[in-house]
Amino acid sequence: MIYAGPGRRLLGFVLDFSLLTLLVALFLPLAGISVEQLAVTDFSRSLQLTLFLVVAGGQIAFTAWRGQTPGKMIVRIRVVDHATGRIPTLASAAVRWLIPACVSLSGSLTIVAWLLIYGWLLFDSRRQGLHDKVARTVVVDALLPPVLPDDGDMDEDLTTRT
Repeated sequence: MIYAGPGRRLLGFVLDFSLLTLLVALFLPLAGISVEQLAVTDFSRSLQLTLFLVVAGGQIAFTAWRGQTPGKMIVRIRVVDHATGRIPTLASAAVRWLIPACVSLSGSLTIVAWLLIYGWLLFDSRRQGLHDKVARTVVVDALLPPVLPDDGDMDEDLTTRT
């Protein structure tokens, strides 16, 4: 597998964040919130939860459906299961998203925690962040076909199970 570099991963993240910000800005008027109110008003808990669920649902669903969020599609990278090279399961996609999302709630430690989660990929041979390690995923070049890891003789394994 050809692992995606940190630059493309960061660009994909920035594009996703920008697209989500644009979508939220377009749909806030439907919730009765003006741009002026954003600067001076605290969001209600229900609106915060709604935004969180919409973002989580979209990010997790795209990752489990295609292995790519819109930002990853643009920069041509894909999230795959590190053992099979296939698109991650819904559970893996959820774990992968929830780890950095939950860390974002840690207040003053958020920056340090994000640096640890995402900085890990700078030193990892598979370029996995800590969230990738826990979810058992890797981010790969979407233009190249995956080269799956050698699991031994799979034909022999299949014949012994019958």
